[in-house]
Amino acid sequence: MKIGSAEELANTVQKTLNRSVLYASMRIVDKVAEFAKAYDQKVLYVLSHHRAYMARYLNDGYRFDRAFVDFLKGTAGCGL
Repeated sequence: MKIGSAEELANTVQKTLNRSVLYASMRIVDKVAEFAKAYDQKVLYVLSHHRAYMARYLNDGYRFDRAFVDFLKGTAGCGL
């Protein structure tokens, strides 16, 4: 992959960071779900976002965390 400008580099770094953060969050949720299941407990998941992300979602429906939301929908006991 060739990056031709500082803007392309910044965008690539941000996308990579977002994917890494979402992946790590999914693995944490997996561990929390395992723990809760072992102790017959439920977990309340709360997503919180910066207002810029919320504004973009309200304006055009784009969610940078769509993969994470889809993951939560498939997590046992999530309730989304």
